[in-house]
Amino acid sequence: MPATAINSIGQYCEYANHIGYTDVRAHEIVRVISDSCVEVRRLKATPIHTPTFVAGGFAFHCTNIMDQQWSFDIDSSAERFRIRKSRARGKAGEWFDVHGRRYMLEQKPREFYDYNF
Repeated sequence: MPATAINSIGQYCEYANHIGYTDVRAHEIVRVISDSCVEVRRLKATPIHTPTFVAGGFAFHCTNIMDQQWSFDIDSSAERFRIRKSRARGKAGEWFDVHGRRYMLEQKPREFYDYNF
């Protein structure tokens, strides 16, 4: 059972989703260290959708990219790491790991893969 932390709009959240440029990766909150620090680990995400590709773009274009569906499982062997709430100007209240990758605390796990990039 994941731990819960409170996001910027006051919701109790069990997940910290990594927000890449276009991709999103699901993580579960394993432990709350403080109001500004939580420990997370990657969830195992398995696609349950079938992307449809047509010729176009660089090589192919996924026509049903917004129809993605994923199933999630706990991966107890996944590395645990901490993310912290920023106090920096312009980023206050946002969550980051030690490498500067941004996370959003959410009530559901999210996964998105940009097949068209």
